[in-house]
Amino acid sequence: MSHEKAGLDLLNTETFKGLFPYKGVEESYQKALGALVIRFSLLHYLLESFSREVFGMSIQTATIVLKDLPFTGLIERLRKCTRHRMWRKSDQNEFLSILERAQQTAEKRNEFTHALWLINEGQPVFCYRRRKKEHSQAPSVGEINELTRSIILVTGDLMNFEKRQPLTTPEELDLAPLQENQPKPQ
Repeated sequence: MSHEKAGLDLLNTETFKGLFPYKGVEESYQKALGALVIRFSLLHYLLESFSREVFGMSIQTATIVLKDLPFTGLIERLRKCTRHRMWRKSDQNEFLSILERAQQTAEKRNEFTHALWLINEGQPVFCYRRRKKEHSQAPSVGEINELTRSIILVTGDLMNFEKRQPLTTPEELDLAPLQENQPKPQ
């Protein structure tokens, strides 16, 4: 029996018949968690794209090197490169702030998306956070949407930063300590 057939047979059992289609409270959680995943995916993609520039890699090389790098690992590597690729302190601080906010949203997103969710109409929502190995008050749809809004804001800040912030070239790196408070050459 194929894996697909086995999966379909499992979905036809009595255990799973009540799971589909989604409606009511369950549907609102599905939409909120789906939006969270989609928005975070965009943030991750954009951060990977910007990191190619920071690391000075071609798309092909970056695809190989960054392929399985977790989001937090990417952030850590970018933190370490910040002072070497951005010569103005204000740019360094701004970028580090964006990375910090991105990491905070990633941690919260992981809590939500890696949790076990059981949602039955008329009953309290059950959320077991596996990393913490505890059942806790399930976040509301509003709390999930608020995290999604935070991800959107971080994504926008990253895009604006990347758009206006050309990275320091190797030639400029030699001059950077001497010109830290001077306007960047055009």
